[in-house]
Amino acid sequence: MRALAVVVILAAAAFALLPKSKPLESTELDAARFTAIAADMVREALPNATVTVTGELELSVVVGGQWRKFFLDNAWAESKDDPAKRKTAIEDRIAALAGTSEVKPSRETVIPMIKDDIYVRGANERMAARGGKLSGERLAADLWIVYAIDQPKGIAYVSDKELAALAVPAAELRALAIANLRRVLPKIERHGEAAYMLTAGGSFEASLLLLDDVWDNAAKGIEGELVAAVPTRDVILYTGTQSEAGMASMRASMQRLSGDSVSYPVSQQWLVRRGGKWEPYLVRFQR
Repeated sequence: MRALAVVVILAAAAFALLPKSKPLESTELDAARFTAIAADMVREALPNATVTVTGELELSVVVGGQWRKFFLDNAWAESKDDPAKRKTAIEDRIAALAGTSEVKPSRETVIPMIKDDIYVRGANERMAARGGKLSGERLAADLWIVYAIDQPKGIAYVSDKELAALAVPAAELRALAIANLRRVLPKIERHGEAAYMLTAGGSFEASLLLLDDVWDNAAKGIEGELVAAVPTRDVILYTGTQSEAGMASMRASMQRLSGDSVSYPVSQQWLVRRGGKWEPYLVRFQR
């Protein structure tokens, strides 16, 4: 935890040292400076928020008692070649952020999200400042089910104390959150051959791990045991352990979706479906 805190501090310091000479409309502006300017704009628009630059095109924002990741990759992608759009692109996302902070958690809006150990440790460090920790439970391997609030313009992660205020018994929380997820989930689509990828709108793919019926049906069409992985927040892959082509394809996809250049990584660990539950799966790589 201490090492992660040092990384965050160093990242914030590095961004703070960026030159201030390039305005938002500059044709020479890069993603790092865009991030720094966006952080200043969030601080100006939300003076009561705590804003930290945690990486390129990524901010941590605590506002209205809620902690949120503030991603700028789409804002940068749509405006990097059109400087006139940059200010509006950032302002639109700040407006969405301000809107989500005004919505209070309710039983009907609790949803389950999948995160890894690193994410959970970082969130707990930030939430500790207000006497709480991320509300969640271990799923399998390095993956956690963390509970969040689905809001009109985004997803807000809540602390255990905030969730306790809803008076949902711990034994009922996962079922309630999954039922809410089903209500907001876009259409699930399957892509590929031998190794498959499921899509569901770009925000909830990892959470598909929690839908038993999806995996009961998936298991009917594969060879061997069903294995799955969520290398990034919008990619979930699966295949069968006895499918040589499927395992090779999934290994290649996992390798392609690894490393520091990948946006929004989740986990490189594989899971296997046994007895209706997920367990860690040790992948044997061919030499």
